[in-house]
Amino acid sequence: MPRVLLEDIEIDVVEEESPEFNNLITEKPVERGQDVADHARNLPISFTFSGVVTGPDAAQKLEQLRNYRNDRQLLKYIGRNVLNNMMIESFSTKHVKTNLQGFGFSITLKQIRIATLQVIDIVAPASVSTSVSGKAGTASQVKPVEDRGTQQPQEQVVDDGRRNSMLYNLFDSAGSYFKKTSGADIDAVTGAAPRAN
Repeated sequence: MPRVLLEDIEIDVVEEESPEFNNLITEKPVERGQDVADHARNLPISFTFSGVVTGPDAAQKLEQLRNYRNDRQLLKYIGRNVLNNMMIESFSTKHVKTNLQGFGFSITLKQIRIATLQVIDIVAPASVSTSVSGKAGTASQVKPVEDRGTQQPQEQVVDDGRRNSMLYNLFDSAGSYFKKTSGADIDAVTGAAPRAN
């Protein structure tokens, strides 16, 4: 039988291996024709295995397993399954009278995703023509500032699309009644831009 290793520790008997491959999937409705893969995400692999360690070096192996957990070390598991970049999520032991020199155990490993930094060189666009003043960019396209004296502010009418809505037309037709009974202006209630006269 091939050896089972958790990093440098040889496990005498592995009774069971249970890998879990889960996805996080949206609970919201997805539009027909959309790429469904955009609404799901792979979760890190979770891997539980249990077994027995025996022999005169069992205490040393137990100490090393505890150090792996305490130091949060990235580990490689080689058994029926081979997994890299795993970390001990939980570790429990069982000490029974039938295995005086060893122990039984259950370990759950979780995969750690390693992100890599990628540097991309961005090439600047071709230089922009300069204006008469020597400044680059849109300086030659901007209208020069004029002194127009004191100006009265002009009311700007902005049609934000609400005037075309059915609800606005309903309120508009009943606006005079609403204004008479409540004293409020329909534009103030609906949040629409003021009407041009």
